[in-house]
Amino acid sequence: MSKKAILAVHHDDERNAISGLLVDQRFEVHAARTGYDVMCLVEDFEISLIVTDIQLEDMQVWKMLSKLKENKTIASLPMIVLSDESVVAPLSNFPITLVVRPVALTSLRQIIRQLEESL
Repeated sequence: MSKKAILAVHHDDERNAISGLLVDQRFEVHAARTGYDVMCLVEDFEISLIVTDIQLEDMQVWKMLSKLKENKTIASLPMIVLSDESVVAPLSNFPITLVVRPVALTSLRQIIRQLEESL
């Protein structure tokens, strides 16, 4: 089974760097721009990891998660949420790792490896 990741990051440079990092770690990367796109990809594929901005084009990630909380698959799906500031995750029953920008790729690589160990 191949590992699949959803990448929903708006900054082009950041998205390209993270996509390269995920590919290096043998993930098949699926791009998303909106929370709706993420929800569709979660339904269509067996996803191993989501890396997303806290604010998507159409909704905040917390709203997306509240819409998906009925889906048992996503309830245990590791998620890395990128933010410009520290925030409290209102849906603590999801396995969320908050990463505050600027994102260091070495740190992100380590976080992804740790999350993979729990898969």
